[in-house]
Amino acid sequence: MTNKLHYYSALADQTLINLTARRGNWMQFLDTAARMYKYPFHDQLMIYAQRPDAIACAEIELWNEQFKRWVKRGSKGIALIDDSGSYPRLKYVFDISDTEPSRYNARPVHLWEMKPEHKLPVLTELAKSYEDISINDTLAEAFRNIAKQLAGEYYEDNYRELLFRSENSALDPPSHYDFAGTTIENADDAVLRAWFEEAATNSVAYIIMARCGLDPKEYFSEEDFQLVIDFNTPDMANALGAAASDLAEQVLRDIEITVKKYERLKSADLSADRQERSDANYDRNPDLLPGRGLSPARPKAERHAEGINGALGQIRPDAETISQGLPADNLQPPAADRNPLPAPTGSGRSSHGEAGAGDESLDREEQIARQGHRAGGLDGGYERD
Repeated sequence: MTNKLHYYSALADQTLINLTARRGNWMQFLDTAARMYKYPFHDQLMIYAQRPDAIACAEIELWNEQFKRWVKRGSKGIALIDDSGSYPRLKYVFDISDTEPSRYNARPVHLWEMKPEHKLPVLTELAKSYEDISINDTLAEAFRNIAKQLAGEYYEDNYRELLFRSENSALDPPSHYDFAGTTIENADDAVLRAWFEEAATNSVAYIIMARCGLDPKEYFSEEDFQLVIDFNTPDMANALGAAASDLAEQVLRDIEITVKKYERLKSADLSADRQERSDANYDRNPDLLPGRGLSPARPKAERHAEGINGALGQIRPDAETISQGLPADNLQPPAADRNPLPAPTGSGRSSHGEAGAGDESLDREEQIARQGHRAGGLDGGYERD
């Protein structure tokens, strides 16, 4: 293990222990997890440890290629531990605050947000997937109900794993023995179940509220996370964090899809409305016929017969008389008898004049050099151990 990988592994372990040491620490982590809800728990943990105020993170290739944004020189990457391969390695992501648009083709970064007009379509869609959700509920009520359902289902699906992880923690169920002193396999897990479901419910609801623009501190206090302190081993802290992250992501992705669909339909309706108003204004043009055509064609004979004032006759009357003599002396004399014009004293546009401001162009080599130095100046963006 390299020195850097060892350092960041130790940072992750220490941060995990600190998360459940104080209720306030856990709530601060949930604020970061709400913005990073598409990342798994262990990545959220590393981002929280290094940049708890990060807004939107991505690898440098994604910023460069998809969003056409450069990472600013001197920006420090956020190290994540990637253990998907045969051995762990470090990879780096950068927050949007570490980037700037490139000179050309910069793609705007739109982060979806929950607005009051989204409440009805969001609750309507959530009611299709979760029980006891009504369009008359407040968002806070709906999010609490959904979180409670998901926490109960999660425990049912994973209670054996949670029982195993709870060993040596404050939530380790008491052992039961038969008369021969043999440990009974099905220990009473009522306390573990109740405390896990409550801690997970509050954590999931907190993350969803925070990402959807509600102030979770209006609905939760530190006392609501008192039970988190009993998740006092790395195994149990990991179990609670992974559950909260996975369940909140599931709901937030559904909400994101609904919000984006609503905005697309709204944009399409506005475009259609603008086109309809434009067509209406076009129809009111007095110079056009009802069918939007030009004036109708008339027979050729009719057009020639019609006079200037609408009278029939020739287009113009005959000339009264034609002069039989030569015109007055208004012709130029022969070239030999004329005085030639003097040649102009100056030439047209001087070939030695200064170029105007509009002739100034960008130095392409300067552009290429600037782009080339972007990637090279990153702090470990492409490190491979």
